[in-house]
Amino acid sequence: MTTTACILWMTTLALSAQPAKYKRHVNEITQDNSPHLVKLLKSKPAYFGKILANPEKYRVQIIYTQVNRTKDNRPYAKHHTFRLDTNEYFFPASMVKIPTAATALEKINQLNIPGLTKDSRMVVLAHGKCQSSNDKGEASFAKGYPTLTHYIKDALVFSGNNTYDRLYEFCGQEYLNTTLWKKGYTSAQIVQRYGRRCTPEENRQTNEMHFYDGNKLVYSQPMQTNPHVYKKYLKRVDLDKPPAKGGVEPRTAYDRNFIHLKDLHEMLIAIMIPRLMPPEKRFNLTLDDYRTLHKYMSMYPTESTDPEYSSDYYHATRMKYLLYGSLKPPLENVRIFNKVGLAWGFAIDCAFFVDFETKTEFFLSAVIYCGSNYYSVGMPFLQHLGEVVLEYERNRNRKYLPQQIDFYKHDYTTY
Repeated sequence: MTTTACILWMTTLALSAQPAKYKRHVNEITQDNSPHLVKLLKSKPAYFGKILANPEKYRVQIIYTQVNRTKDNRPYAKHHTFRLDTNEYFFPASMVKIPTAATALEKINQLNIPGLTKDSRMVVLAHGKCQSSNDKGEASFAKGYPTLTHYIKDALVFSGNNTYDRLYEFCGQEYLNTTLWKKGYTSAQIVQRYGRRCTPEENRQTNEMHFYDGNKLVYSQPMQTNPHVYKKYLKRVDLDKPPAKGGVEPRTAYDRNFIHLKDLHEMLIAIMIPRLMPPEKRFNLTLDDYRTLHKYMSMYPTESTDPEYSSDYYHATRMKYLLYGSLKPPLENVRIFNKVGLAWGFAIDCAFFVDFETKTEFFLSAVIYCGSNYYSVGMPFLQHLGEVVLEYERNRNRKYLPQQIDFYKHDYTTY
């Protein structure tokens, strides 16, 4: 990344006041089907014909955001949607890891304690039945001890459930949800650990933890209990999940994690191009925080050596459903900054695409219900959707190209 690219990116973030003329360039994300997106889908009946014939069955929702630039590099958005329904339940699975990671970084900044950073040594204690303490097995090789940065890296690159739990426990259930609600992401209900099977009551309790700068204790957080019970009452929350050995296991999702696609999409925009979102919807992050999130949202598992896992399972595009369907080899000049979810029959991907060769940038988020047919229905749909939109964007006429595109380049050979 060049210094110039960094300055340009931060300059557009700092310019929070929008002239009236500039505001008219931006449309809201609505639940009306976009003729443009419908046309794109219908142009490939071999890819999307089956889904379009019965979108209710597959519970498909799509948001596609074009990013344009003014002469002075200011971004503005054009949103397109298909069957967006903010009241229809889907299980977000690992998608909650992005807002949880961003909120954890914001909490560090909000505490503003000398010596307390995202790289401080983190000691987690266990007092409840569903709690666990951390140890050196959760440490980074580089530091030799656990840190928030390391938990964020594992949660985003490898979609680690135990490391997500640490972020959830640091935030605390009440702080995590109220912080997101205050930003306007009112659909958020993040109330579950993933690494351990806990009751709703146990999930409301989060661990005692201590942070050290060297050997100096700089911050202690007692065990916390959220006094409130959160339940989302949405339509179609009774799901059938085929268990491994056949039969049907009914699931009721009122007290499970949820964030609707519009909020997930806007959170992603707020992290990747904050200037596109009003100030109240942005996260309170430093430039280094943004760089941390961007790097680990785009890093391939095969590029990480700390932690390092088997490339047979964690192959390069395992976490890149849009465009690659989790199986294809990555394109040389394209980076995808994203998070995926795969559980309860739902496949989800929220992604920011950057093609460095053509200077293309756009957002694409989608969810599809495919039951147990993840790799015969869900992945092909998401792969083809990414392919079609990327091809269109590469050839779309744009008056001004982004000037700060190199900001999204990272050195993946370092921690």
